[in-house]
Amino acid sequence: KEYKSAYSRFRQSGNFSESEIRYMGRVYTKLFNASLQQLDELLMILTANQVRMSDDERLTAIDRIYGQVADQLSFLRHFNNSNTMLGLQRAGEQHDVDVMRKIYGLK
Repeated sequence: KEYKSAYSRFRQSGNFSESEIRYMGRVYTKLFNASLQQLDELLMILTANQVRMSDDERLTAIDRIYGQVADQLSFLRHFNNSNTMLGLQRAGEQHDVDVMRKIYGLK
C-alpha cells in the first residue's frame, strides 16, 4: 500500500525523469518480490508436514523472516521519504525559476 501510493505520487508529480521513475519501479518490484518469497517461506514453515523442524527452529525461522521484512519496510520508508524530499526540493527550485522568469519577462 505504501509503495503504490508513493510510486503513484512520484509519477504524477512531474519532478522526476522517466529514467528515475523506472528506477523507482525496479526498486519497488524487487522489494515486492522479496516480500513474496518471504511469505512463501513463512507459509512453508507454518504448514504442517512441509518442513521438519522443531518448535525452536520454527520460531527462529519466523524471527528471521520478521527481521527481514522489518528491514525491508524500513528501507521502503527511507526510500519514499528521500524521494519525497527530493521531489519537494525540485518543485521549490522550479517555482523559483518560474518566478525569476516572470520577474524578468522571460516567460
